[in-house]
Amino acid sequence: MIVGVMTLDLYSGSTHSLKEKRRLVSGLKERLRRRFNAAVIESGHLDSWQQARISLAMLAQDRKTLDQALSHVEDFVAETYPMFSVRVEREFL
Repeated sequence: MIVGVMTLDLYSGSTHSLKEKRRLVSGLKERLRRRFNAAVIESGHLDSWQQARISLAMLAQDRKTLDQALSHVEDFVAETYPMFSVRVEREFL
């Protein structure tokens, strides 16, 4: 069993309030949970209205399958939330 941890550092110049950012991030977290069956938390930049950090964890039987699943997550975020520029870090345990 392999654990994959992905950290998404998000930046948006188009959000104008903390409330607006939290609405977007909350929706993203819920969609990631439902679509990819991942454990998802907002793990940083909680008081910044232009930045967010989301961390998620997934399990798989092998690294190849897990790497593909994390790539799908990355593609989904880029396509569904184009208002965010994204920096991604992955770690396998």
